[in-house]
Amino acid sequence: MAFEWPNPGQPKPTSVVVTAPKTWKDEALLVPHECIRWWNGQLSQVMAEFDPVARPTSAWKTKVLFDFLERYYVACIKM
Repeated sequence: MAFEWPNPGQPKPTSVVVTAPKTWKDEALLVPHECIRWWNGQLSQVMAEFDPVARPTSAWKTKVLFDFLERYYVACIKM
């Protein structure tokens, strides 16, 4: 699993609805949603490798994941 930060020098929206922002309204819509899409992508990669049942030594990651989801992810999505 390779982690890559988005390149702020060449920002490209991942939205399939607003692919080329033309107004401040487009950009205002993209800002929070780009963060959510980035987080979703990262969580998808994490979940693809996450298997505390098959790998009992990684069971501690379950609490860390759910703490993150509760404290940060869900809190930001609800805003």
